[in-house]
Order: sequence, then structure tokens, then C-alpha cells
Amino acid sequence: DGTPVPPFTCKFRKDKESDLLAVANEDGEVYLIDTDKGKGVVKNFTAHNNAIFDICWLPDRNCMITGSGDFRCCLFDMYTCKKVSTFKYHTASIKSVDVCQDGSGTTLAAGSKDGSISIWDVREDGLYSKPAIVINQAHERTSYNSNKKAQTSSSVSAVAFKDGYTLASAGVGDSVIKIWDLRKTYDKTNVSCRRKPRESITFVQHNKDQRFGYTSLVFNSLYTKLYACSGANKIFEIDCHSYTKKYERFIGLKSSTSYFVKIALSQDDQYIASGSSDNKAYIGRYVFI
Repeated sequence: DGTPVPPFTCKFRKDKESDLLAVANEDGEVYLIDTDKGKGVVKNFTAHNNAIFDICWLPDRNCMITGSGDFRCCLFDMYTCKKVSTFKYHTASIKSVDVCQDGSGTTLAAGSKDGSISIWDVREDGLYSKPAIVINQAHERTSYNSNKKAQTSSSVSAVAFKDGYTLASAGVGDSVIKIWDLRKTYDKTNVSCRRKPRESITFVQHNKDQRFGYTSLVFNSLYTKLYACSGANKIFEIDCHSYTKKYERFIGLKSSTSYFVKIALSQDDQYIASGSSDNKAYIGRYVFI
């Protein structure tokens, strides 16, 4: 009907085809844009009948993972735009997906609004219904309203692999960034077991009565630093050697009224870009090597 459809996520390929940008929107559509010399849209297709909240490219393969409001992740062959695999486990929207860039890129992580994180092996085609690992209540926080009734918030808003066994995650309710060791933390025979993270990273909250969650996580190219976009209108930097050195970085974004704001780093790690709830994009050289 001519009404603009808002894009929810966009990602460049991280290889020799790095000029190719994938954009996914609220209607479940994916557009491939060749940004070289303004060539524009080269392909588009409908991947889901619901909003797509996040996407990620597989390394060394022309394939992409989508995470949707239909509670599913899907793997697509981007040459044919055909669905290869479906990953169905969660009971709420998939808010974040990431594939490990270390090695063959066969491990998928998905963070959901239902509060859990699922880990999948993507090497086989078809329908998957049982993850290799599940982290339940990964970012659960219980608060109390004026009537002293307990209110629980637990949505997982971001997941990001550091390497094949280390996963970072963030939530919208508990204001904690967590680092999970997928080798030692879990018993794969008991996927429903609740576990503790290797690291829990917090920042000083100036307003003790109001906690700000995180909407996006991204590592630099050497995986030595982790950047987190906060609902406090800030971007935080974390040193991944010890996870104790933490810095606040400001670039003017407005993220306190939206859980759709995401951040990205340039390939040389020099520049950081962020969306914003004031309908602007912010790009700045606030990344320190």
C-alpha cells in the first residue's frame, strides 16, 4: 500500500563480498543490497511471515541465519534464497542470533524474549527441534511494584560469540552482561538445567531505582574488546582479557526508549556506528585500539 516498512537489522558480509549488505524488516522480508558504486537491491525475498529482528552471515558460505517473531531461526542459501534449515525451540520472539566466526561457522546461538539462549549445530539440513545446549532464565530479574507483587523480566536481547566456546549475552531487565563458557558450564545431557556464567559484568547505575538493559553486543575484529549498547544512552567498552577494565563511550545516541537500537564496528575497528530512537544514525571514532 506504499507505507514504508521499517528495517530492523542489517549486516554486511565479512569476506571478499563485504560490499553486500543484507537488510531485514518488520514484514519478514530480506533485501540484498550491493553497496559497490550504488548498485542497489540485487535480490529480495520473504523469509518469514513475521518480523525479523536479527540476521547473521555464515563465514565462508553464502548463507544467512534469520531470527524472527515467529519464534524460529532459519538458515537460507543466499544464492537461491531458499530455506535450508529451521530451528524451532523457543516460545517467544527471537531477538538476537550469532554464528561463531572461528572455524567452520557451524555453531549458532539464539537469544529469545522467553529468557533462554539456545545453541545449535547447523551442519545438517532440515527441521531442528532440540538444541545442543539451552541456558534458561539467562537474564532473569525479579522486581516488585507498588503493591509488592513480584514482576519478572528476562528477555535476552543480544548474543555474540567470542570464540567457539565463549558466548556473551545481554538482557533488557537485569543490566548485566554475561560471559558463558560452553565447554565447562553445561551438562549437554540435561538441556533444561540452569547454570551460572563465567563472568557477570555490571556498570554503575546512577539511578538505583531504574535499571537499563542492553540492546546490542559486538566484538572487535581481534575479539579483545566487547562493546555494548545500553538503554542509558551510552556505549560501554569491556576489555576481554580480564573483563574488569570497563569504560563508558558516548556518541550522542538515544536508546532509552527503544530496544531495537543496534551497534556495529568498521572492519578496521576504528569507527563505531549506532542507531538511535531519534531516527538518526551516529558514527564516530570513539574506539580506542
